[in-house]
Amino acid sequence: MSLPGGISSWSLLSVCLLFDGVVLHIVGLATPEWSTSNVVGISYSAGLWKGCADGYCVEYPQTTAALEACEAMAIIGMFFSLFAITAVGILLVCKITGILAVSSAHHIAAALSIISFVFILIGIIVWGAEVHASNSNFKIGYSFILSIVGGVLIAIGGIMYSCSMTNVG
Repeated sequence: MSLPGGISSWSLLSVCLLFDGVVLHIVGLATPEWSTSNVVGISYSAGLWKGCADGYCVEYPQTTAALEACEAMAIIGMFFSLFAITAVGILLVCKITGILAVSSAHHIAAALSIISFVFILIGIIVWGAEVHASNSNFKIGYSFILSIVGGVLIAIGGIMYSCSMTNVG
């Protein structure tokens, strides 16, 4: 099935995946549940920006180099994912309106998506290896999983968009 401007349903599906990935990563980035624990009836959680105990959250008074690396990688990954979704939006508008002939520019979206995924993945690996591992009582929280799923959807959406536009022409 083809939509206006020769846009395929695969292209729209890839845009939805990319958009969902961006939203999931931003939610994961912003919420303080990357690691969780429950000790003696008190629930603890740790995120990139603050730690919480029984719902009372405070910003970290001191941060480690590993935590700062996680924060930086997650933020850089978010920016590249926003660049990717913006590039896809611009390319779709150009394709539909015929304003600009875009021959291989759709590969930019795939490249931005993959770069975003790599930065998100580095942040996740550093969190798991350094920050989370240093607290043996903690378990992986939903924010961590949201960022993983978001990063994967960003990569899949960008690559899928590029492939669907390559087939269109």
